[in-house]
Amino acid sequence: MSTDTLPRGPRAVLMGLPAVCAVLVIAASRQAWRRVGAVSASGSQLTGGLVDGLGMLGLAGCALLLVTATTGRRLVGILLVLVGVATVVGIGLDSQFSAAEWARHGVATGSGSASPLLAAGWLAVVAAAVMALDGLALAVWAARWPARASRFSRTHDLRPISAEDDPRQVWAAMDRGEDPTAHDPPATSEGRGSN
Repeated sequence: MSTDTLPRGPRAVLMGLPAVCAVLVIAASRQAWRRVGAVSASGSQLTGGLVDGLGMLGLAGCALLLVTATTGRRLVGILLVLVGVATVVGIGLDSQFSAAEWARHGVATGSGSASPLLAAGWLAVVAAAVMALDGLALAVWAARWPARASRFSRTHDLRPISAEDDPRQVWAAMDRGEDPTAHDPPATSEGRGSN
């Protein structure tokens, strides 16, 4: 392993941490974020489902990390930064649950928006901020990840496998995607076809 390659442990953290943060954001958005007396509003209600959608987008970005190369990882990192920042801004605004909706639940106008953010809301803020920082780290360190295995790509230099080859080599060739039955037709068949 070269010295400029990111070790496996930090790579696992960079890939797993945003997924955990996205799940935390989604779970926290379903909890009460603001409460006035006995009336509470969840993060989904306060943001009109925006935080849920951003959490799902972050989770989808994390899934892309499994199949992308360096440029794709950089783009996913930038996506996670944008998702994290947008989530924090969405939580800060949380204006979808209007004064009329608070009033419909018996809460005086202005009391709902003035109530403090509860623990679930702060958890979502922290998770979104960590997701944004992790996305930034992904974008910066994407080039230090080793290249994905090209086992299933068609860029191998395929050569026909002959009967004289070592059986272990034949199995290794099949693992690389080579077809042991793909041979040039024998010379005798060409001779018969020309008569």
